[in-house]
Amino acid sequence: VLPNLEELRLSKNKDIAKIWQGPFTDHLLNKLEHLWLWEQNSKLNTVFQNLETLSAHFCLNLTNLMPSSASFRCLTKLRVWACEHLINLVASSAAKNLVQLVHVSVSECSKITELVVASEGDAANDEIIFPKLGYLELHRLQSLTTFCSANYTFKFPSLCDLSVSACPKMKIFCGGVFSAPRLKEVCLNDIEKLFYLLIFEIIRFLIEIKE
Repeated sequence: VLPNLEELRLSKNKDIAKIWQGPFTDHLLNKLEHLWLWEQNSKLNTVFQNLETLSAHFCLNLTNLMPSSASFRCLTKLRVWACEHLINLVASSAAKNLVQLVHVSVSECSKITELVVASEGDAANDEIIFPKLGYLELHRLQSLTTFCSANYTFKFPSLCDLSVSACPKMKIFCGGVFSAPRLKEVCLNDIEKLFYLLIFEIIRFLIEIKE
């Protein structure tokens, strides 16, 4: 339908509920690389195989950005800001497909409780790897308690920078094992206790490897 579309911007249209209705095949938006959503009631529930940049701003009724049916295998940059009803960012089954993700920034989303939510049918001790993620920023997420509450193993082999600020309810980074061997910088503001939790998670992971 739009085989040559490379960039899509949706703005100031509060009547939009869906980007696509009905069956969605790979060739419909085959060349789309950049998608911006803001000031609308968007529900992102379709497939963007070649999307590289996703920005969601002021999507007021958005509760889940990437459901279990979503596929973003080429996504490198994810920015979410001021989506006040967002509860979680991505389903665990969809998170496994984010193999190209390099940069994630989530801020000013007052109702988000965790970034990765367990998908129905996933194994209790599943493993999720973000092989290229180098930068993760979490800012002013008043309801955030954890990156993921499920007992998953999260591996961040490329993560160098982690920034967490104004997340007063964050108790643990994740419910399972956390591995970030290249983590060089942790920027914290009012939740310095997260630093100690991260150290604990890394030490626990190293102990489990030795055993």
